[in-house]
Order: sequence, then C-alpha cells, then structure tokens
Amino acid sequence: MRLTVPLVIATGVSVVIGFGLVLANSRPATGVSPSVLEGTAMKSDQAQATKANPTAIPADSATTDRSSQTAYHMSDDPLVSNDYGPAPEFNNDTWLNSDKPLKIADQKGKVVLIEFWTFECINCIHTLPAMNGFYDKYHDKGLVIMTDHFPEFATERDVNNVRQALVDDKIKYPVAIDNDGITWNAYEQRYWPTMILVDKRGIMRYRAVGEHDYSRTDAAIQALLSE
Repeated sequence: MRLTVPLVIATGVSVVIGFGLVLANSRPATGVSPSVLEGTAMKSDQAQATKANPTAIPADSATTDRSSQTAYHMSDDPLVSNDYGPAPEFNNDTWLNSDKPLKIADQKGKVVLIEFWTFECINCIHTLPAMNGFYDKYHDKGLVIMTDHFPEFATERDVNNVRQALVDDKIKYPVAIDNDGITWNAYEQRYWPTMILVDKRGIMRYRAVGEHDYSRTDAAIQALLSE
C-alpha cells in the first residue's frame, strides 16, 4: 500500500525553506510545514545560487551557460534565454506509461519537459497538479514529458509501488525507472523535484528547482513551443 506521508527517517539532506537554507535530518512529518526542496548534500555556493535564482543551474555543474559559445539564436524571453548545453540522453530500460524507452534524440522538433522526482517526496507530490496540467494542456501541441523516477528509500525502488502511485495520482505521462541513477547522474542531479525544459533542438533552456511558481514554467513552455 502506498504511503502518502513520508517516514521520519534521518537522511542528512539539505533543503531550502522559503529563502533560507537549513539542514534537515528528516522528512516532514504530519502537521509540519514542508520545505520546497529535497536534495542530497549540496555545496554552499550552489545553495546561494539557488536562493538567488531558482531557474539557474549551479555554475560548477556540467550544464553551465554556454550561450556565448553557440550561434544558435535564443529567445528574447528572459525565462528561456539561456543555453545550458545539449540535454544528456536518457538510458533507462524500464518505463511506465510508455510502450518503449524514450530518447531525447528522438524528440527533435518537440519541446521536452523533464522532471526528476520520487513518489514519496512530499515536495514532488506538490508538483503533480502542475505536471498533470502541463500534460493535459500541451501534450497535443508538441510537448513531450519525460520524467525520471530516482528513489531515495527502499519502498520507492519497487516498480509496483511506483506503478500504483501513477494510478493514485492519475499520472498519464511517461516515467523512467532510474533505480541505478543512470540518468540522475548524467544530469548531475542533486534535488527532488527539478524541472528542465529542452528546446526543439535538444538544448536545455530552463530549469526550476524545488516547488516554485509553476506559471513561470507554463510561460517557458509556451515560449519554447512558439519558437
């Protein structure tokens, strides 16, 4: 049976609450205001960058801004004016809500919304209405959603538990099972949840870490679809 409230287990992860960085030794318990972000240990400079600009990729990650190194014209929309380089490929064998493994390389000409999540993460649960809304609104207009389910706890490694979560939360978009962290590591991920938008040429143009103003992501999707 799926747990809807995460267990209180010491994890030593870093989280962001509002605009303040704190160290958390457990997940939120019932009645406790949740943080906007769950993540593995992060560097102080990354934390400051995330506080200052939630759509910015940390400067020392593998996907730093390389807009000065490409002739590809970026949109004038400040939400999607960055070039974070080509999106790493998904190399996951097991997918749910898809009859075959999906590849970034096969999505040229479409906009791809990637989310890194895990089904017991309370912050990820809070993104689901927005994610379902993006699917309903844009999947017939050129948006492809490819999410990566990277587990934190043993219960999240069980594919049957993930499958049940998709039923419970009415998730219709494709989900890659990433128990070994292949795609998570390819993107040098640290945070649940993270949303990334990839443009029609396979370039990462937008990133939102943690719970955020989903209308900004909606606007970024529209901007990339219109290119």
